[in-house]
This record gives sequence, C-alpha cells and structure tokens, in this order.
Amino acid sequence: YWAMMQSNDTKWVLLGDYISACDERNTDKRYGIDSVMGVSIAKKFISTKADMTGVSLSPYKLVKPNEFCFVTITSRNGGKISLALNESADVYIVSSSYEVFKIDDENVLCPEYLFLWFNQPEFDRYARFHSWGSARETFSYESMERVGVPLPSIEEQQAIVNIYKCAAECKRIAEEADRLSREICPALMQKAISG
Repeated sequence: YWAMMQSNDTKWVLLGDYISACDERNTDKRYGIDSVMGVSIAKKFISTKADMTGVSLSPYKLVKPNEFCFVTITSRNGGKISLALNESADVYIVSSSYEVFKIDDENVLCPEYLFLWFNQPEFDRYARFHSWGSARETFSYESMERVGVPLPSIEEQQAIVNIYKCAAECKRIAEEADRLSREICPALMQKAISG
C-alpha cells in the first residue's frame, strides 16, 4: 500500500506542521519507578534496564497516551532508530534526553497511521542518513520535523491501520495454529497408532 501511496496523487506534508514537542516533567514525582520506560529498536516501550538506585525521577519526561518518544542517538543501533508510540492508557516516564512529541490534531493525522510509517525500513534508513555527529550520531527533533509523510484523508488512514491490524491478527492466529498442530498432532498420531 505504501508504494501505491507514493505513486498516486496523495499529498505529502512535512511532519513539523502537524506535531508539537512535549516537555512535561515528573516534577511532582507523581510517577514512580514502575512507570520508567526505555525505547527499543523494535519500536516498543520496554521496562528500563538502567540501574535506578538513587536516581531522581523528577526530571524525567512524561509520555502520555498517543504520544511518541524517540531516542536521538542513532549510532550503534543496527541501522534503526529507537522510537515508540504509547498505545496504552498509562502515562510513562522516560529519560530527559529522549524526545517526546504529539500530533496536534488527531482528526487530521492518526497516531497509529504515523506509527506504521515510522515502522518502515525506509524510515530507519532516512533517520540514519539524516543523523549528525562524529562519535555519537543524533537524529534531532528538528530533523523529525523535516520528515515528509503522505497524508491521505483520515478515513483512508484509519482503513490502512485496520488492514494492518487485521493482517497482524491473521499472522498471529496462523503462528498459534502452527504451534498447536506441532504439539497436538504427534500426540493424536501416537494415540491413533497405539489405539
């Protein structure tokens, strides 16, 4: 579908016209150690691996539902950018060195649609190519604002998300069916043989 989007008359826009940086901190220490998250190159939030002993959580940034977070350092990431969408109903807190942003109007740009765009290998290559530095290459929030994305109607965006979710669920069911057939079928065959 992405290839088709690039060949038709869907307009392309700069992401910076549709997103805003978020810099809300955990100053009141409302969120504790259980809310601390890291971001993986698999584009998921993960429980932090850092030693949090004696670390103050007040400077940590909040990541609210439907907000994005990414790690600016792209070197030594296997060619991928660590980025995630908070698809939960919980508020996470992340290192103050991470960038957090939100979509200004979700009736114009769907967070899940944008996240699918970020999940493409082409986006990882773009982020690596546009990373700057010597010892530690970084992809800044300003670089994120310059990312171009196709912007079909919100209905088309939602249809793309729905198709993806349906395909992902079908894949999950097929994998589970394959696993069960490998576990159960030998037992059924043994029963049939032994009577």
